[in-house]
Amino acid sequence: MEEFHIDNSIFEIGIHLRKKYKMKTIDSLIAATAFVHNIPLVTCDKDFKNIEEITLLIIEL
Repeated sequence: MEEFHIDNSIFEIGIHLRKKYKMKTIDSLIAATAFVHNIPLVTCDKDFKNIEEITLLIIEL
């Protein structure tokens, strides 16, 4: 498993996503991390479905 740290680019994009989508701060940082590292976000949380900037894989439980 790879570990990602929040850097300035993730922080700045997270701020943008938080304002644009009216998200919780932690969710915007998670989405920004996926965006910066160009990796899909795999989640059960459907709150991410409207974010156009990321590739999203929603797992149905």
